[in-house]
Amino acid sequence: MGAFNFTDVALSRANLREGVLWLCPDNDDNRETTQELADDYIRMACAKVKYMNPPSPSGEQAPDKTLLVVGGGMTSMTPAIEAAKAGYPVQLVAEEPGLGGVWKDLYKRVPFQTAARDVPNGHDVDLPRPEDPGVAALAAEILANDQISAHLGARITKTSGAPGRFSIDIATESGGTATENIGAIIQATDYKPFDAGQLPELVYGKTQDVVTNFELEKLAKEAAGGSIKRPSDGKEVQSVVFLQCAGQRSDQAGQLPYCSGFCCTESIKQAMYFKEQNAECDATILFDDLCTPSAAGENFYRFGQQALVTFAKG
Repeated sequence: MGAFNFTDVALSRANLREGVLWLCPDNDDNRETTQELADDYIRMACAKVKYMNPPSPSGEQAPDKTLLVVGGGMTSMTPAIEAAKAGYPVQLVAEEPGLGGVWKDLYKRVPFQTAARDVPNGHDVDLPRPEDPGVAALAAEILANDQISAHLGARITKTSGAPGRFSIDIATESGGTATENIGAIIQATDYKPFDAGQLPELVYGKTQDVVTNFELEKLAKEAAGGSIKRPSDGKEVQSVVFLQCAGQRSDQAGQLPYCSGFCCTESIKQAMYFKEQNAECDATILFDDLCTPSAAGENFYRFGQQALVTFAKG
């Protein structure tokens, strides 16, 4: 009966399938009995409905249309904005005091979409290039949207209820607790960079010139489009190697058995930082299996190849 909606009526059901045909199949031997049984079921249903009244409302609250988004990074801000555009109120809870997550530390980002425009020679495509992360603009849009309530420096301390009728307690930055009613939850908390200190074979922490990809992003932001300098002596980098799957796709204790799906395209992007500042810079990416997800992934890989970034199994 879920396919129908009868409002303000009393409804009785005569179950002729399970109550009649399954017990007394319609055939030459018992057709008369089957019909009599069906007639009885119809009469019982009609008699029952004569003494019924339309049901009263249950008194329970209707489903809440407010959406809870947990997290303050790009993966959180994007659905918050889209839900608000669709007319739904949003409660966004972020543990950090500002929006952006790890993306706010990026100098540039890998493009979201592939380029499709033909270039004049007709044999190639306009390859996708690194772009501004867009974090600041999206964060400003979040804070300016009347449909979105942003709780920064806050945490979810309790969730109760059921889908459509959740109640959540939010521990605020001031030390208080706010309780909100929401209908659905998007859990989109940020990821954490892997601790490279767990990889002693890479001498991370023992030499200044071995850095993580996020530390390299910081160096690129400081250079602001200029030459990225080597941390040990401040000289321009002339040769750089990127090691993929460091601490990942491994069964060793403290390491991760899966691929992050992030590092390969990031390394191509960062290799392009060096190629753009100095085309003669020797940039090499050593990989086990190269993974370039997203719409722009394959073209972005070609972009690195055409800039003479060296890709090698290792």
